[in-house]
Amino acid sequence: MKNNKIIEYVKKHSSAAVGIGVFALVIVALLLIKNLFMFDEFSAVYGTRLDGIDKVKVTSKQKNDAETLIKDSVKKVKVRLSGRIVNTIITTNDETSIEDAKNISNKVLEAFNDDQKKYYDFQFLVTNDSNKDQYPIIGYKHHTKDSISWTRDRSGN
Repeated sequence: MKNNKIIEYVKKHSSAAVGIGVFALVIVALLLIKNLFMFDEFSAVYGTRLDGIDKVKVTSKQKNDAETLIKDSVKKVKVRLSGRIVNTIITTNDETSIEDAKNISNKVLEAFNDDQKKYYDFQFLVTNDSNKDQYPIIGYKHHTKDSISWTRDRSGN
């Protein structure tokens, strides 16, 4: 008798059970498709590229020291850290030559120790308000290199 009631109950509610099962499968399939095509918003922006950064942290004092080293030679300077890249934006004085601007940028590196220079990449954007023909120039020092590589300057050098 008890078995008949169970069978009767299952027959009566089988369409609801099937509907719930199909709905659950669709939700699982959508989640799988989303994970396949979408980025994982819960992981770090840089992934594992910043592993070890805590051993060679760049301090605010170092950024300020880098700015102070060249502050008297330029109109404006700003040093920012973005992941493993130290970005330096420099506006030179009107009479500053391209070679002097490159030397000023090299001076920024003095504020950082050797371990930091081997871990971080350094980018330099050097502008000049009055000499738009030759500026801006862009420099980049890869962490495996010892010197800054520059864009070809507009003087033909």
